[in-house]
Amino acid sequence: MGEAGSSGRADALAAAMMEAPTVEEEAPMEEEEEAAEETEVEDDDDDEFDVEKKLQDDARAREEAHIRRAIELSLQAAQQGTAEDARRERHRPTTAAARGARAEELR
Repeated sequence: MGEAGSSGRADALAAAMMEAPTVEEEAPMEEEEEAAEETEVEDDDDDEFDVEKKLQDDARAREEAHIRRAIELSLQAAQQGTAEDARRERHRPTTAAARGARAEELR
């Protein structure tokens, strides 16, 4: 019976060894898990990069819109100034004549 008992234990040990994963079998799983974790980290980095890029693009667009508006206002002011200068030039002889006439009246 001693032999049967040890044979049974040997069979059980052999069966357990067959079911247990070997170091070689475990390594690919760990590598796959590590690769998946690295991919997740890269995805997070990509997401953070995308968000940061979007914020920079939005800020750049606002700055460009602000610059365009400032240029538009500057052009409007220049056009108004030119129009006012032209009006003054048109009326300068009339104004000068009116001043001269008024000066004569006051003398």
